[in-house]
Amino acid sequence: MLRNILFKRSLTTLIPPKIVSSHQVAKAPNAKRVSNMVNFYKSLPQGPAPTNKNPKGLINWYRAKYFEKDSVQPLLHLVGAVLIFSYSMDYYFHLRHHKDGGH
Repeated sequence: MLRNILFKRSLTTLIPPKIVSSHQVAKAPNAKRVSNMVNFYKSLPQGPAPTNKNPKGLINWYRAKYFEKDSVQPLLHLVGAVLIFSYSMDYYFHLRHHKDGGH
């Protein structure tokens, strides 16, 4: 019960409230500032973001190919990159001393 109340309260702080109605704007002493805020919220885009059909650049191409299709490939690519990077670091700091049969 308390968890639902806290979750609902935290969720409501993220969503901006309806600022004021048009009748209250004219009566308020700081009406210009409030009307600017209302106009700002009205000018924000609504709905889902448009998708780019022809991504430009390597990062945008990769994002369009793997991330927008909910693929597991980026995770596998990350694991492979970490393995290659860790082996190269291990070789540089330790294994290069053993290549000629030292120790």
